[in-house]
This record gives sequence, structure tokens and C-alpha cells, in this order.
Amino acid sequence: MNLFQAANGAATFLILSALVAGLAKQLDLAGDGLVEFMRTHYEMATLGIFVVVFRIKTLVDDNEYFDVKSTSAMNPYRFVGFVFAIFSWLFWALGAYVLVPTTRAAELIALSIVISTIWLITHIIEMLVSKKPHAEVRTRLEWIVMNVAYLLLLIAHSDGFRPFLQPGGELTLILLLIVLLYDVLRSQLGRAFPTVTAAAPSDAAAACFVSPPNGQGRE
Repeated sequence: MNLFQAANGAATFLILSALVAGLAKQLDLAGDGLVEFMRTHYEMATLGIFVVVFRIKTLVDDNEYFDVKSTSAMNPYRFVGFVFAIFSWLFWALGAYVLVPTTRAAELIALSIVISTIWLITHIIEMLVSKKPHAEVRTRLEWIVMNVAYLLLLIAHSDGFRPFLQPGGELTLILLLIVLLYDVLRSQLGRAFPTVTAAAPSDAAAACFVSPPNGQGRE
């Protein structure tokens, strides 16, 4: 494990710890049992599940990207990406902690994904400069599409698209989980059948953190 992989693991610990601390605070304020609290705050439980699954997924992806033998293997583009990653992780942690109201948490997570998308654009520039195959660049563009899907749903939950959607709606969170499930399935299929299925589009924090084994998968 190198410095960058250690930072990625620490970021995962930070985000999940923030989530647990936020839940503990809300449980203490509500004074209810866990089951009753989750039943009456199902939107918080839904967003919490999204945070946990998304972070576990990106932990694996990011470790692949930072699997370098020494810091000299990290070109300037990846160092810039690492800086963007840190800011993205910080906003993920804030969103995980401020889980109630979910509209506020969705705003912070959306901001994290915006930063990750800028980071992904930096990664695409790196690929173009190094003359990577067009197919790999096209895959990264698909990741941007996935980021946009996450962003639209998070914005819809935090601010709403009146008069069609009101802020804080349960539907947007359910759709968010469906999009995440699709993302995870594509990622796993891409690893299981790298010559048949393209690597899955990543979110936010992992979109440009994956290094393709034998020319396949993520960068």
C-alpha cells in the first residue's frame, strides 16, 4: 500500500465514520429505538445506504488507480486529480454527517460529484495528451454521463424541479439507488468480462481513479 492508497482508505474511514456519527446524533435527538427511527426516517436510511454502497465501490476503484510502485509514477495530472479527490472526499464526509435533512446532505454530495467531474475532465485531458485509444476516452465520457445522472437526481431531491418534483421527495432517492445499482452491476460485469463489457461508469469520486489491468477496465 502506498501513500495514495492509504489516503483513499483513510477517506473511506472518514466518510463512514461521519455517517455513523451523524446517525448517532439523530438517534440521540429523536430518543427512539433504531428500528422505529429508521421506519419514520426512511428517506435518511435510503440516502445512507447510497453513501455506504457508493463509498465501498469507489474504495476498490480508487485503490486500483493509485496502485503505483512509487510517487515518481504519479504524473502531474494524477497529482491534480489527487487534490480534487481530497476536496471531493471532504464534501462526501460533510454530506454523510449532515444526513438530516436529506435535502442539505444531497446538496453537499452533489457538490462532491461536481468536483469529481472536474477531476474526471482532468483525467480525460491526461489520456488525450498520452494518446490513449479513443475507446478508453469514450468510456470516460460515459462516466461523465453517469455523474450527470447522479447530479440531476441529487439536485432534484435538494431543490426539486417544480412543479413536477418537490424537494425532499422519496422518488428521487429510490431512483438514485437504481442508478447506483446499474453502475455497480456494470462495474462488476466489466471486471468479470473485460473483453466483452466495458468498465462501468464511476461516480463521482472514483471516475478517474482506476488503472486498467492489461489495457482493460478503468484508468
